[in-house]
Amino acid sequence: MNKHTHHILAGTLLAVLIGTTAPATQAAERGEARKVGPVERAVRFRNHVRQVAAELELTDAQKQELRAIFAKEKEALLELRDDASMTRREKIAALREIRARVLEAIKGVLTVEQWEKWLALREDQRDSVRESVGD
Repeated sequence: MNKHTHHILAGTLLAVLIGTTAPATQAAERGEARKVGPVERAVRFRNHVRQVAAELELTDAQKQELRAIFAKEKEALLELRDDASMTRREKIAALREIRARVLEAIKGVLTVEQWEKWLALREDQRDSVRESVGD
């Protein structure tokens, strides 16, 4: 994604976020569940990434390296998604390989302490998801 597209997306996200907070609040007040759209998911994800980066105390150099890793992962995932020649099983196997390579790359960027803390944070997040699904 080029800088221009990124800025347009960021502006759109902000505009949509400002416009969607009222319906979310109203639905919550009525005790109704509200579907979370892709824009809100993206905002939540970005906030989560920032929080994790702060908790791990990443250096600017580490952040840059991780951005490159995630950009490469995104490219590989998009190629995998669009590959019509692969069966579902082949795609799942390829997805697992991509994720394994990404984890190794992340591990290579983080210190031992950061890696251990990241694993703990990841497990906490998985537990949280399991609990919310179980409700």
